[in-house]
Amino acid sequence: MSNYLYWIALEQSKGMGPVSLERVYSDISTFGLELYDLFELSQNELTGEFSFSNEILNAFLEAKKNIINIEKDYFTLLDHGFEVIPFFSSYYPKLLIERLAKSFPPILYAYGNVELLHKSA
Repeated sequence: MSNYLYWIALEQSKGMGPVSLERVYSDISTFGLELYDLFELSQNELTGEFSFSNEILNAFLEAKKNIINIEKDYFTLLDHGFEVIPFFSSYYPKLLIERLAKSFPPILYAYGNVELLHKSA
């Protein structure tokens, strides 16, 4: 199962915006972890290992509950040729983050040539 599925589940949880997702990405990257690694942890383990806010911790709990429902939609997207592009992907247009600051869309859904995301419009 793709790691991106877990990012979608977390992004769709209440209170998880770009800033919170960047925080999670930064923290897990520091430890060399993937997001799915955190989905295996209990609430106590998450609290003990990371200094996430209560809002982020609650979002993890919500995402864990919703992962099965999101999984179906995720694979439907992939089956229809869409690509999921999270903010940390090399395909994600960094110009979006620069121009939109803290309100950039954390995940893009693309169909077609994703190389065009790096071209001038």
